[in-house]
Amino acid sequence: RAAYLNGKLRFFDDSLILDGGIRHDSHETFGDHTTYRAGFLYRVKSWGTRFKGNYGTGFRAPSLNELYFPFWGNENLEPEKSRSFDAGIEQDFFDGRLVLGAGWFRQRYHNLIQGNANIGRARSEGWEFEATLTPTDNLTLSAAFTTMDPVDLENDVRLPLCPKKTANVSAEYRIAAFLLGADYRYVGDRFDNSADRRLPSYSLVDLRLSYDLSPTVTVFARGENVLDKDHQEVAGYETPDAAVYAGLRATF
Repeated sequence: RAAYLNGKLRFFDDSLILDGGIRHDSHETFGDHTTYRAGFLYRVKSWGTRFKGNYGTGFRAPSLNELYFPFWGNENLEPEKSRSFDAGIEQDFFDGRLVLGAGWFRQRYHNLIQGNANIGRARSEGWEFEATLTPTDNLTLSAAFTTMDPVDLENDVRLPLCPKKTANVSAEYRIAAFLLGADYRYVGDRFDNSADRRLPSYSLVDLRLSYDLSPTVTVFARGENVLDKDHQEVAGYETPDAAVYAGLRATF
């Protein structure tokens, strides 16, 4: 069982926004835990600048698979607790046609759940950089890059399956009721301690196409991993080859 309360305060014609929340979890196996979060956004409207920051705590009980999956689960797992902080800045240029952003984040974990084991103390911190360009009303280009240092503080080694670098680039172009999109994703190399080997970095390209039959009904098609790149998220577990999906989406 869980209950939460969240609130938002706005000041000075929305130049300052404060946001906060608290949550209480009552877990049958792992007891009662209260977590909270607080954040702010401050706009300097004449400059087109936004400052933002957040601080919060977290609680996660082990999943059923992590506890009881045959020949793998660990019934002695402890719940995971965390504290996180992030701060950043965004800046508009050319009347908002170009938006650049940068931020720093830091997370500390106690009993981090990794596979079927707890890591007593762990930390992840790094930087995020973002850019969004709208050269025309129909075209939007965006990119994001993250570099982080995920560390198992108990053994002073990198956390398993955590890349140090990731990047995403996307483009969307609308022609009347048609929307065309392309996405590129890069994931850096990771170490899988369960297989005692390093997994190489990989890059994937996805394509998207949709058509609005009405304001509430859209038909769509998407191609995932269209370059048919062979890659693994976890050692020994294959991922899908190139695939195409199509469907109908309705909003009521």
